[in-house]
Amino acid sequence: MLIKKSTSVEDVERYYLEAMTATDKIEIVNGYKSLRIGLIPRLAQFFITLAKRKQIPFQFSWVKLNDTVTQKNIVNDPICVSAILMSDEVLNDQGYPLKKLLNEQLVNRFSQSIFKSGRQIQMMAIDHSIENFANPECFYLQTATGFNNRDASYYYELLTSYFKEVNRTADFKATDFDGLSELLAELIDNTDQHGKSDFNQGIIDKSVRSVVLTSHLLKRGEDISKSCGDNNPIADYINSVKSTDTPLHLLEISIFDSGPGIYKSFKKGGESSSFNDEAKVLFNSFLNGVTSKVNGIGVGRGLNKARLILNKRNGFIAVRSGRLSVYRNYKTTPLADLNTLESVDIDFFDEKTGQSNNYSQMHNVEGVSYTILVPLR
Repeated sequence: MLIKKSTSVEDVERYYLEAMTATDKIEIVNGYKSLRIGLIPRLAQFFITLAKRKQIPFQFSWVKLNDTVTQKNIVNDPICVSAILMSDEVLNDQGYPLKKLLNEQLVNRFSQSIFKSGRQIQMMAIDHSIENFANPECFYLQTATGFNNRDASYYYELLTSYFKEVNRTADFKATDFDGLSELLAELIDNTDQHGKSDFNQGIIDKSVRSVVLTSHLLKRGEDISKSCGDNNPIADYINSVKSTDTPLHLLEISIFDSGPGIYKSFKKGGESSSFNDEAKVLFNSFLNGVTSKVNGIGVGRGLNKARLILNKRNGFIAVRSGRLSVYRNYKTTPLADLNTLESVDIDFFDEKTGQSNNYSQMHNVEGVSYTILVPLR
């Protein structure tokens, strides 16, 4: 089975059907780092799902045995490195086992808690054999009693520094940075709890949690289909916020983990249920005070804060978890009740039908993937 270079988010959903009957290998070609907005978390989630459910080799058809440059390229790409870390069998172009050859590059990659590549920042944690990788400084503060999750002030400094590099003219105020920082801190905390769940229970021997920040500049008059395709929620969102005669500066936040997913996190063990029950659990997770953390630890503000912040900034969020793929464009569909911070409007729209009361049943996936888009002006 070939994962083609021109892969789009729509292609990823078709790949799930093909992968279930694939018996030989999953061939991964070069080029994902330059592809469409929204692809990072969805394609990484695809590889994570396959690695957790199916014993099939991942082959990097463009990585040669003695070519350290191509080996470094896959280790520096968040999609590819997730596939490498989660799979037990990774091959190069000639079918030679690749994981041991990548040890030095992987150590160098993960020795950088915050990995920068052009306009992109990658933050990733993995639960394997090295504690520093499982508890990197970007997510954790080491204390005398153990590792504590970073608070919003840490991400405030990260974001303000990042914006100075990629877009000094963004019209963000201190309160906007406060909001985005809280969003990051809360979603990273959720991802941390979910991503480590199966690992801590001994269900699997590896896990991945990742946050990727990417700054995009869509030029005046540019054909946006090259960045996000046509006739999909992300394209519709960009068209709703981008004027034809002005450029659009856009922050993309990609978040994904290798946990059991939102529904199973709440239902502890993931007992079977109806599709509508699963949808209800996902949407209710965006309410204030709802948390999936063990014994109710945490106050359940993460996803609630996300929708309030994105509503204020005319942002966008897409969520893929379990059998659902939903989104909300807060530019065209702002929260219904703007007079209170505790709005009960948690409606999401189905990726296929575009409706808030008619949801398509998708292939059941592992973990959670988020694509969050925020205009910088």
